[in-house]
Amino acid sequence: MVASDDGYRLTVDVVGIESKAGFIRMCLIDDDSRKFLNTCDDFADRPIRGKLARATFYDLPPGKYCVYVYHDENSNHRLDIGGLFGKPTEPYGFSNDPSTLFGPPNFRKCLFELKGDHKITIKLK
Repeated sequence: MVASDDGYRLTVDVVGIESKAGFIRMCLIDDDSRKFLNTCDDFADRPIRGKLARATFYDLPPGKYCVYVYHDENSNHRLDIGGLFGKPTEPYGFSNDPSTLFGPPNFRKCLFELKGDHKITIKLK
C-alpha cells in the first residue's frame, strides 16, 4: 500500500507512558549509523494523552530505518542522563526493542526495512 506517489507511511505508537508530564519525542533516521542518537532525519513531538502517543511519518522512500523515542518529562528538549553509568533518567525506547542492559543498543539491531506502509510499537523502558 503506497501512501502517495512519493513514498510510504510509517506509523509509530509509543506505549508504556506512566506520566502525563512533558511530551514524547520520536526520532526517525535512515540507515546511517553516524546519526544514531545524535540527530534525526525527521522527528515528531506528541503531547501526553493517556498511555499512548502516535505519530505518522509520510512519503518515506523504501529502505532501512531506525526509530528511537524518549519521554521528555521536563520539556527541556533532550533526554536527561545521570545516575549510575550515565543511564537515562527519562523513559526511552527503540524500534525492535533491543536490549539496553549494558548501554545503548547496537544501531543495526534497531533497523527495520520499510517496503510499504508500516506500523511499529515501541514500549518505553
